[in-house]
Amino acid sequence: MDSRENGMRRGRSRSRSPSPMNSPSADLSLMLLIPESLVSHFINPEVTNHIKEESKIDKICIFEPDGVTREKIIALYSVDLSKQLQAFHLIINDFLAIGDYKMKEDGIIILIPENMVSLLIGKGGKQVKYLQEKSNTNISVYDKKSLASDRQVKIVGRPMEIETAAKAIYQLIRDRNFSPESKPAPSPGRSQVRFVVPSTCAGILIGKGGLFTKRIKSEFDVDIRLIKGDRRPLRDDEHTAILTGSQSGVSQAIPKIIQKIDEAMVNDGFNDPSVKMLVTPSQKLRLLSSGSAALKEIEYRSRCGKIRVLIDKRADRDDDVIVAIEGPPVPKEDATIMIFEFLEKNYDTPPQRRNSPSPRREPRDDRSNISITVPDKLVARLIGRKGEQVKNMMDMSSCCITFHKTYEGVDTPEGDKARLCTLKGSTSSIASAVRIILENVNKLEQD
Repeated sequence: MDSRENGMRRGRSRSRSPSPMNSPSADLSLMLLIPESLVSHFINPEVTNHIKEESKIDKICIFEPDGVTREKIIALYSVDLSKQLQAFHLIINDFLAIGDYKMKEDGIIILIPENMVSLLIGKGGKQVKYLQEKSNTNISVYDKKSLASDRQVKIVGRPMEIETAAKAIYQLIRDRNFSPESKPAPSPGRSQVRFVVPSTCAGILIGKGGLFTKRIKSEFDVDIRLIKGDRRPLRDDEHTAILTGSQSGVSQAIPKIIQKIDEAMVNDGFNDPSVKMLVTPSQKLRLLSSGSAALKEIEYRSRCGKIRVLIDKRADRDDDVIVAIEGPPVPKEDATIMIFEFLEKNYDTPPQRRNSPSPRREPRDDRSNISITVPDKLVARLIGRKGEQVKNMMDMSSCCITFHKTYEGVDTPEGDKARLCTLKGSTSSIASAVRIILENVNKLEQD
């Protein structure tokens, strides 16, 4: 069993606070401590639902900071910091409206990741002093508790001043987490999906001279970017392929990307039939909510073989996770699109399986595979150095081209040894590949 999958056995309850802030932009949560006297108010679903509806925030979760205290942590999840701050504002209003809570004396306690404390304090305490002066508040960072993975930061001041300080602190942390080297966030109105690919297969997603990426950009207005996997759950020999564009454009581009990944893996000798999507911790929670009902529904509607959430047992709670989709090519593509659209549109249930193709996509029932013969003596030159020639032919034809590795007793009509070549794709792409291969064969024979 994959070590990533083993992590699924862990229980959700822990004796330490969560740290969703460790992940970049899309999963930054704004967390604050709810005093024991106010816990009964905020654990009421009507209260949290009201806050969620008023602020339009994506998700609100309530955690226990440890196994002893009766205080709670409320975490506000959203890509949009303004929505988080609106929810934060509503919570502060409830603090003031309930009981005898003294904001000016007791303040508000927020939580930040342990690794962000030095950023908040700054060299010689300059950063925290600047924030205090800017917001007219007093900001104190508590010592780390032995079981806690986050640090408590107390902000004392007037309500509006506390909100100003909290905004400045979380904006500071967001700015640090945003970096092209980690996980580039899509622009407003743009969607994003990420795939895990072996490093040796990454080049085919670019194509010779950027041919494939240019074609995807031209057809769907979707950008493809590759980032080396230097953080969990990716291994050193894996890359992240990031697709960014409009939601409809990304949906239409996904089958092309999956076909390319499959082609690359077949030609490089990989025997893994699954597509691996990289999702954020909050997206994982949505997929696994209600007993994985969403994933089971997608499995049923797409007719794919199996969808698994792979969690590396060495990874932190806030690391990304891999969703592996197994099955035949077309159901696998359908399932991937359903997962993407389910997460993008915040469906209560997964979207229906497509009965007819998009106008810009090839008919799904038009896919097949055939085998042709080519002279054995020309195979090495047709493949090219490091597979450049065959990859170029695949880019031009949108067809998967695989040369069998050994002579299997088949001869050409002229009596020479022949090598089988398997072509997989739509009827039109196979026809295009046959034409391109014949042109190359004729050219090589004339040289």
